[in-house]
Amino acid sequence: MTNAAPPQIENLTETLQADLGLQQAQTFWPEDVVSDAIARLFRQRGNIERIQLLWDRKRAHELIDGFSEDEHREGLDRLRRVLDDNLVIQRQRDGTPRTFRPYLPELVTHYRVAVTFRELGRTVIDVLWPDEIKEEIRSVVRGWATRHPLAFALSPLTIGVSLQPSPPSKLMELLAASADIQLRQWVDVTVRQDWKTWIRLTSGLSADEQLESMTALVSLHLHVALLWRLRLEGESGPAVFLAVAGPNMDRTCGRAAYNLYRLWGERVYQALRRVASDAIENARSSAPDWRTLNSTRDLAAWAAAPIKGPQSVSNRFHALVSTSANSSPLNLHAALVDALTQAFDTRSGVVTKVRDFLRNTGRGGGFVGPDAYRARKRYQLDERALDLLARLHVNRNPTEILSNEEEPMGIDAFLDDLFNRYGFFVTREREPVRRALSMEKARPILRLLPGDEAMRRNRAELERRLDDLRLVRRYSDASAILHVV
Repeated sequence: MTNAAPPQIENLTETLQADLGLQQAQTFWPEDVVSDAIARLFRQRGNIERIQLLWDRKRAHELIDGFSEDEHREGLDRLRRVLDDNLVIQRQRDGTPRTFRPYLPELVTHYRVAVTFRELGRTVIDVLWPDEIKEEIRSVVRGWATRHPLAFALSPLTIGVSLQPSPPSKLMELLAASADIQLRQWVDVTVRQDWKTWIRLTSGLSADEQLESMTALVSLHLHVALLWRLRLEGESGPAVFLAVAGPNMDRTCGRAAYNLYRLWGERVYQALRRVASDAIENARSSAPDWRTLNSTRDLAAWAAAPIKGPQSVSNRFHALVSTSANSSPLNLHAALVDALTQAFDTRSGVVTKVRDFLRNTGRGGGFVGPDAYRARKRYQLDERALDLLARLHVNRNPTEILSNEEEPMGIDAFLDDLFNRYGFFVTREREPVRRALSMEKARPILRLLPGDEAMRRNRAELERRLDDLRLVRRYSDASAILHVV
């Protein structure tokens, strides 16, 4: 290696985000993703400062004509409590609302959009929502202005701010480059079918239920899209074992669902290591004099290589490279990749944030929990997910149900369709699941699954939960079909 200047190494945070199709790997609220998407759909946001005045006890009265302390103060306090319970999503440090549920596009703040919403709505608007039904989605959302009492009451306080179209999202760029043909097909077929079905099922829902189901479906699609990007070479698609949440959850199934959740979280670290290896090769290719890596002296020279991004990352990388060079590793390239990976894998680094993305989208969709603070998260089906998935199945065009069962509304067909669409399964007794898990690449997942008897209990619990939620019509102990009133 010569005395030439060392090449610059790319920022792995940005590289991993682009590789996984994530707009920003940052903490977010699922409800705010939908808010951002709705604002982009209408090209309209709002200045919410007047509404925020309702939480300023010294100035809130300015919003009410003819305010009387004796007559109106108690009603104003009650209104604030109702808004706290039903409208506020995020709060600022002083307790003032930062974001609201998007019953009106003008309720979506225009202030610091990238920080507040992480720009995740860009992925929804140009990947998840097909162009041919965007007007139908607008029609549903427009109805909230008159159907939802809070939207109707607050509309006089809103101030609209027009928006320009946003550039393509990272996931759209990835798909446009044909970087993942299978993911592209999943988006073009499954995601499109789901949203067309969602339009049909909204006719029987209240405004609150429409927003909740929209949030859950967006979360489901964002989560599964990330699983597609985290799958290993040779895997046919995601595979996620779900324990059925409830007082009768089988402990063995709960433990397996926790281990499967950890497995997919570990895949994030593997993805970081993969892009780190590519980044090293890209840097070596950009500087021909640095292509050789034959001795610990060559390895130590990389301690001078700068990294795009925060200086703290470069400092960690340089220290790790120097330590590794002093220990005389057998595989110099692997040691360099290890150092670069560890430099970015910090407590608040990109791996942690991508895992947060999995957790938050899973929570928003109702299939990662429990929600209790500090509780160990696992893949589990709660009533939010069951309600959405059952409604989608019942309203789906029967020709689109991915099952060979004669009764498309039966539980067996429902289970087949869940696995074929999203990789979700509660038991491996179904043929699509058995076939997928018989592949060589599925062995790490297969090893974590509970026994057949535990999974049969898990399926039985699913049917009981569907019964409790009145989502099935039962003709006998052995015959039931999905039915949504």
